[in-house]
Amino acid sequence: MTLLHRQISSHYQRDKRPAWHAFKPRDGEDLQLSVNCGKQVTAEAAYQAYVARTNPKGKKLQSDGVMSVLRAECAELSRPVTADPLPSDPSHTLIGFTDLDDAGLMAAAINLYEYARARGWEYQPATQAA
Repeated sequence: MTLLHRQISSHYQRDKRPAWHAFKPRDGEDLQLSVNCGKQVTAEAAYQAYVARTNPKGKKLQSDGVMSVLRAECAELSRPVTADPLPSDPSHTLIGFTDLDDAGLMAAAINLYEYARARGWEYQPATQAA
């Protein structure tokens, strides 16, 4: 059972609760959802590595914590999971949405969100935990 860890920022929360948008590929992700492979990194380690990095403008990346889905849950939704190691992030993995129209993409994102929501936070720093 491989967990795939997704960073959740406050941009993707409503009333301090994650929203389904957190599992929809963001602009610039080319219809691929960036996650970290739980076989290679824990949720906490993925969080720590993420917030230690900066974006191209030099601003620290932000995350309020990590929620996860199982690779098997992606398979149930016919979402391909592909290793995509980066020099700064060897556990980087992609969940594919490229074959979906807008309605299919939304449905897949909502289903992934529901799986993660049922599981709850895999990791939240003490400053964010409720």
